[in-house]
Amino acid sequence: TGKGDYEGKTAKSEAKKVEEQASQPEKTISGVTITGEAKVGSTLTAVVEPTEATVDYQWQSATEENGSYTPIAGETRSTYEVKATDKFVKVVVTGKGDYEGKTAKSEAKKVTND
Repeated sequence: TGKGDYEGKTAKSEAKKVEEQASQPEKTISGVTITGEAKVGSTLTAVVEPTEATVDYQWQSATEENGSYTPIAGETRSTYEVKATDKFVKVVVTGKGDYEGKTAKSEAKKVTND
């Protein structure tokens, strides 16, 4: 309680609640790799680390390995069937839920016709 002009008055302080997430390590996507042979007609699979990460997929293609990659329309699953028009492909994953805002890109795979 207060004294003098503040006699009879009390002050309350509110304790700030520390959120549970603050004590947990931040969840990150450590990488994405492509498995399978990058051969026309074959199926490639994106493998995300950690495996429990919830992500959206976007397959991309380019005419040169270090060129500009563009999204392949409609190819948003973990698997992709290699097309004859593909020269180089990669996949980009974007986190959802606990992994929101995290992204990872695979290395490019060169497509072969044999």
